[in-house]
Amino acid sequence: MRNINELIGIIKGINFDGVINEKEILRLKSWVDANRDLAFEYQHKELIKLVDEVLEDKIITNDEREILIDYSEKFQKEKSDKNSILYELTGIIEGIICDGEINESEIYRLKDWMDTYGDSIKEHRIIEGLHELIDDIIEDGIITVDEQRYLLKILAARINETQLKIKLDYLRKQVKEKKNIGIDLIDILDDKESLHEIHHRAESQLSSVLNSYSGGFPKILK
Repeated sequence: MRNINELIGIIKGINFDGVINEKEILRLKSWVDANRDLAFEYQHKELIKLVDEVLEDKIITNDEREILIDYSEKFQKEKSDKNSILYELTGIIEGIICDGEINESEIYRLKDWMDTYGDSIKEHRIIEGLHELIDDIIEDGIITVDEQRYLLKILAARINETQLKIKLDYLRKQVKEKKNIGIDLIDILDDKESLHEIHHRAESQLSSVLNSYSGGFPKILK
């Protein structure tokens, strides 16, 4: 299954502004629906079961929000390696942008998270330059609508790029270990953006190989 820390990140991300709207609830539910049957560890099952119970009436109360956050933080304390932090950040960004908006509270909370955990994944593309960008946005104490839209656009691009890389890296690992990749492969094949990126990478690699070839090509390839 996709890393449970991504779910924890989504839970945190949709809670960053203290209000959970319908689109955020739908994103949380869609993640759980896609991964429920793939959870094997006890804690994974428990967290997914908890989310199912909370979402049963399609409403998340303040008490339920606190329960989800408390459980997530408890789980995080037990697993805080580099990969877990990376998955959590992807989930947080998903939770923030899933409603197509980003507000001041979410921006400041994202900055706080990166100040606390960002150094451990600072070499990763998803966080590259984000500290500086957010610092520039909040430097004058005024966050404009244009700044919010620009940051939203950057975060959406980063999360799409990172999620695809995570999926492909995971598939490579599964293939090397000679494990079944059926469900995960279908997940990628059903994603038009993922397919577009795979084709783009394949074309780039082919072009690179052809350009580096020093011998003569048939006229049809010239």
